[in-house]
Amino acid sequence: MRLYNNVFMPFDEMIISNGKTLLETQLKGLDSAICKIDGVDVKVLFQISSNEYNDRYEQRIVISDLNTTLKRGSIISNVKRKGFDIEDEGNWIVITEIDINQISKYCKVQKCTNTLTFQLSDNSIYSTPCIYDSPAISATDKTSDNNYFAVNNGIVKITVQSNEFTKTLKNDHRLIFDSSELSCFSITHTDVSSKRGMIIYTIKECLYNETNDRLDLNIADYNSFTPIPTPINELFIDGVDIIYFNFSSSYEAKLYLAGELIIPQPVTIIYSVDKTNLVTLTQIENIITIKANQPIGDYSDQTIVLTASDGTNTAVKNINLKSL
Repeated sequence: MRLYNNVFMPFDEMIISNGKTLLETQLKGLDSAICKIDGVDVKVLFQISSNEYNDRYEQRIVISDLNTTLKRGSIISNVKRKGFDIEDEGNWIVITEIDINQISKYCKVQKCTNTLTFQLSDNSIYSTPCIYDSPAISATDKTSDNNYFAVNNGIVKITVQSNEFTKTLKNDHRLIFDSSELSCFSITHTDVSSKRGMIIYTIKECLYNETNDRLDLNIADYNSFTPIPTPINELFIDGVDIIYFNFSSSYEAKLYLAGELIIPQPVTIIYSVDKTNLVTLTQIENIITIKANQPIGDYSDQTIVLTASDGTNTAVKNINLKSL
């Protein structure tokens, strides 16, 4: 009996190979989209979820190949679907763990409905897409056992990607949304454990602070600061602009800090000129003497460029060589 083990692909390998081929075909089809995942350009399948429960939350299914970096909390942006010339509005955040098999990665994403903005410790402003969910609670007017209606108790859930910036937010930190004095909140609870890769903040309405809140920036308790300019080191070359043939002149490069001469000078200067055949150089410490060599035959004016450097700063000076 003849065996065909060396002729046909093992069944498991055939399933995987066919699955990868099918995925490659689907990534060229109508469900495909190009997008950015945490800022990296990728191509994925971007599909509608069939679960009616997800309609309220605008959830989708994302499928990628195994080479795509994808994790819970990843931000998906710049989604451009197959057959469309413009990108979808808004961003999405991965809300589930990533299911991985030998062919692809699979996850669910939810539409980000707002933007979380706050100041960092260095006073820079950080913004990130977030899921803003204002759950309603049931209440009754007590006129009937079944007469319940939905109300909002001023509590909102904010879901964001867990990263080095969002982790800095603490309880009692105040936030503003939608540039509105009616959308001021304070963090009452921080959940970093329920969903790895994400942070869920519980926030409660608070009063607008007209003095310190910046509605235009969506920053509560704005820290108005004046940047202190960093003093600038500058190198200048002192000396005349003209040297006559067969005469000498001395030059010294001096270091200034914010316009003030540094005394004593903390640097060693290296000098150079672009036309060494026209001059003779003599350097003693940080002072260089340049002699304009007597030309042979041609007494026309010449120009050299003197360059001084301390290894960090550079200064140049144009010097004319002329006959008397």
